[in-house]
Amino acid sequence: MQVINITSLSGTAPYDIYVCDITITYCYFVASGVSTVPQYIDLPQFLVGVTSIIVKIIDSIGCEEFHLVNCLQPTPTITTTITITPTITITPSNLLYPCNCIQYDNSGGGDYIGFSYINCNNILIADTAAPGDIFNVCGSNPTSDDIKMTFTIGAECIGNDCGRGPIRVTPEPTMMETPTMTPTNTPTISITPTITPTITITPTITLTNTPTNSVTPSITITNTPTTTPSVTPSITQSVTPTISITPTITKTPTVTRTQTPTNTPTPTVTSAPRTAYLFIEPLSGSTSIGDWMYTVNGLDFFGFSNSSQPTQNQTDFNIQLNTYVDFSGWTLGQFPTIITQDVPQTSGGVDSFGNSITAYNFKTTFVPSTTTGSRGWYTWIIPVGATNNLTQTQIDYSLSNPNVMTTLNMESTIYSYTFTYTGNTIPKTTYKVYTTYPNGDFAFDANTAVYFKGNTVA
Repeated sequence: MQVINITSLSGTAPYDIYVCDITITYCYFVASGVSTVPQYIDLPQFLVGVTSIIVKIIDSIGCEEFHLVNCLQPTPTITTTITITPTITITPSNLLYPCNCIQYDNSGGGDYIGFSYINCNNILIADTAAPGDIFNVCGSNPTSDDIKMTFTIGAECIGNDCGRGPIRVTPEPTMMETPTMTPTNTPTISITPTITPTITITPTITLTNTPTNSVTPSITITNTPTTTPSVTPSITQSVTPTISITPTITKTPTVTRTQTPTNTPTPTVTSAPRTAYLFIEPLSGSTSIGDWMYTVNGLDFFGFSNSSQPTQNQTDFNIQLNTYVDFSGWTLGQFPTIITQDVPQTSGGVDSFGNSITAYNFKTTFVPSTTTGSRGWYTWIIPVGATNNLTQTQIDYSLSNPNVMTTLNMESTIYSYTFTYTGNTIPKTTYKVYTTYPNGDFAFDANTAVYFKGNTVA
C-alpha cells in the first residue's frame, strides 16, 4: 500500500483530513479529529498508482489547506510499502503546479457562477463570476460550478502574466495565502438533510388474513382508489359474485364471506409496492459505509463511494444488497434521507412538473441542492413489481430544467440481478438496482439540484 506521513499541522486543532485526486474532483475522507502528528494515512484504493494527489486539511474553525503530494511508485522487488513524507508547510515561492493561461467565459450563462483554480504560487483561488464576465488568470486545475461557464487552458504564463488583461465586471478574487486563512463560506461537511425521514408509500392495499377476509390468489388488486375484484363462484356457494371496496379500502358491510371446512385460509396477500427509492451515498461517508460492509459484515462490496461494485453472482448479490440497505446511516441522519417517488401503473396525464406520465416509469423527482454537502453516488432501487416485472433500462436527469432532460443507460451488470429485502429500511419485496456505476454520470457534486424521471422499461 502507499502511505502518507503528515509531520506537521498548523491552524486550530482538531483537524479533518481528506485525500483528493489532482483535479480535486474526488475527495476521500480519511481522518477525523486529528490533533497530533505524525499521522500515517493509507492512500485510498481509488488513488493507488497515481503520480500526484492533493491533501486537503480543514481545521476546527473551517479553514482549509490544499497541499500537492508527488507520489513515488512502488518497486515490488524492493519493498511492498512506500512511505510518502510530504512537507506540509508550503511557501508561496514553491511553484509546484503548472502555470498556464486560463480563460473563463461566462458570456452565455446569464447567472452568477462559482469557479476555482490553483494559482502559480500554489494557492487555491475560489470566486464567483458575474453574467457576461470574460477574464484570464494564471494557474492550473480550473473548475466551474456550471457548464454554462466555460474555461480554456492556453500557453504557459510568463512572469505570471497571460499577455491579455481581464475583462471583468466583478473584482479579482481574494487569495488565501497562509494556513491561518480566514474561514470561507464553504458549506460544512456535515449537513442535516432537509427532507423529512417519513417514507410514505401510497396507494398500497393490504388485505389481512383474518377468518372472514380470505382472498384467493386469483384476485388481482389494482392500484386504484376503488377496486372491484372478480371472485369466481367456485370459491364458496355463499360468496356473492363481486366484492365492492370503498375508496378508504374498507369492505362494505353487505358482503359476507363464509369459509367452508375444506377451504384453507391463504397467506396474507399484500399488493406489491409501487414506489421507487433513491439512495444517495456521499463520498464523505465512504469510511462509514466501508466499515459496515467489510469490517462488520466481511463483504467484498464496500459501497460505490469506495470504488467497488456488487458481485455478479445472484446469491452473493442478494446478501450484499440486503446488508447495504440495512446500513443505519440511511435512517439515522448520517446519510441523506431516502427519497421516494410513485411508479404509475397506467399511462396518461402529466405529473406535477408537467411531464407525461408513462406506465411503470417513476414520475419526475426533484432533489434539492441542500440535500448533500458532499459529492456522492445516486442509486435508484425499484421493486420489480412496480415495473410490471420489467427493467428500468433508461433514466432521464437534468441539473436545471425538469422538462429538458438527458437520457442515460443504466448499468446492465448491476440491474441484471435482484435482491429480496428482508429488513426494515424499505418494504420487504424483490428489487432491482439502477445506477451508471462505474460511469460517473450519477455521481453529482455537492449542493447540486437534480431532476430525475424514469424513461424506458424493457
